[in-house]
Formats: sequence, C-alpha cells, structure tokens
Amino acid sequence: MDAFTTISPVEQIIGRDAITAMKAREGFDRAMRVASAAGVRSYDGSWLRNRLLNDRGRYLASILILDIHFNETGGAGVTTARVRRDLVACNICSAGRATAFIAGLRFGRFMEPVPARNLKEKHFGPTRLFLDAHLMRWHNLFSAIAEMDPDMAHRARTAPESGVFGPAINFMADLMRAGVRVFDMVPHLQHYADREVGFVLLLNLMALEEGTTLSTVQAAQRFSVSRTHVSALLRRATQEGLARREATGFVAGPALGPALADFFSVAFLVFERAFLAIPTQR
Repeated sequence: MDAFTTISPVEQIIGRDAITAMKAREGFDRAMRVASAAGVRSYDGSWLRNRLLNDRGRYLASILILDIHFNETGGAGVTTARVRRDLVACNICSAGRATAFIAGLRFGRFMEPVPARNLKEKHFGPTRLFLDAHLMRWHNLFSAIAEMDPDMAHRARTAPESGVFGPAINFMADLMRAGVRVFDMVPHLQHYADREVGFVLLLNLMALEEGTTLSTVQAAQRFSVSRTHVSALLRRATQEGLARREATGFVAGPALGPALADFFSVAFLVFERAFLAIPTQR
C-alpha cells in the first residue's frame, strides 16, 4: 500500500482482515441469502415504515435518535434541533431533510412527545412502533448470523431490550459518528441505496429461489412503486452486471454476489460487535 492509498473508516475501524475472515466463514453465503430474504420481507409489511426507516440515511438517523434518547438523555427524548444538528455534523443529510424526517416520524407515530424540563423545547421519544422496527432488524440480522454462529445468534435474539437499546445502540452510534458507513465498502451500490427501493430490489434478486425470476410488475407491486421506476433500476443493474435478464424476468447478475458479500461482511461484523458490547455478553 502506498502513501497515497486512502483507507476508509470502515477498513480502519472494522479491519480488513476481519472483513476477509468474515467472508471466509462457513455458512457466510447462506447467511447472506437469509439476510437478503429478511430484508425483502421487511418491505412487505408497512408502507409507511418502509418510507421512514428503510433507506440508508434514515436508518443511520434512527440509530442516532435511539442513542440520544436512551444513552444520552436517559429516556428524556430528543429535540428536533439536536437531531438536525447531529445529522448535519455526521454528513448524513441536510438540515431540511432532517427536519422533514423528524416530522415524518411524528406523523407516522414512530415518535411521541415526552415531558421535558425545558418547556421552551419540545422533546420526542421513540414509540413502541419505532422500537419494534429496530428490534425486527436486529432479529433479522442475527437470524442470518445463526447460519455461522448459532450460539451467538440465540443469545443476541434473547438479549434484554436494555442491552440492545443501551450498549449495543451506543456502539453502533459511535461507529456512525466515527464515519463508518457500510456502503463505503460498496460505493457502486450507493446509487441503489439512495433510490427508493433500489437496494431491496437487489436483495430480492439475491434471495430468489433457484429457477425463479423477478418481473418488473412483481417488483412494482411488492414494493408499491411504479413500473417505470423499477425498470430504470433494473436496466442500470443489468448494465452493471448486478442483474441479468431472462425470458420471464430478472435474476442476480455475476457482480451481485461479490458486491453483497462486501456489504454483509461489514454489516454482520457491526451487529456481532454491537452485541458483544453488552457487558453481560462478553
């Protein structure tokens, strides 16, 4: 490596060797498919939740909100101004998008007012709906990790909420503040992460059963978007080798597996280390 090589925060903090070792673990390919299928299922539930919590920037924002609420204010909630300031400082989104995001969470009943000592500022805390959305993601990732480490996965899925929303969330938020972004490992997938249902569309291709395909109509209906939008995404994915067109629809292209392996190797490591940050699980 020469002096001009740039190492991303992901590689610095997570570690290149750890990422390589994760991809070599027995069961990793199965875990990747399980996680892909779970990601698709999570979109089959709530249209509103998908729009508010299931894209890259909003997911990072949700981690930050949970950390401030549980680990910084001790359950006293967050203010719009504080969340907006932190999201801008972490280069997650603009101040305007941050304000709109908080408003959307309140409208969707993912956040609700909480009593505050400072009556000049309104404080909001996560509702059960918000908490369950994060717990679903936690359980989904560890259901996948069970393909590699059943014991850890079982302990993680039965960990107390105080551990998940305390030390584990705090660990994830600290990584985020340090600049760790899983998509830094797969910059060519960021286009899809930033487009509505773009990334989950790729997950759907990875999760397809052998001998089956995904049509534009199926994807549009499943994810509640237009066929034009899906067609544009699949056209680009095909050009980049992430998808391949067949007579009845689309399947995963040759470049999709390696790209998602880079993504999930880091995602699995983040969740495993977050679990191990819970003191009783070390």
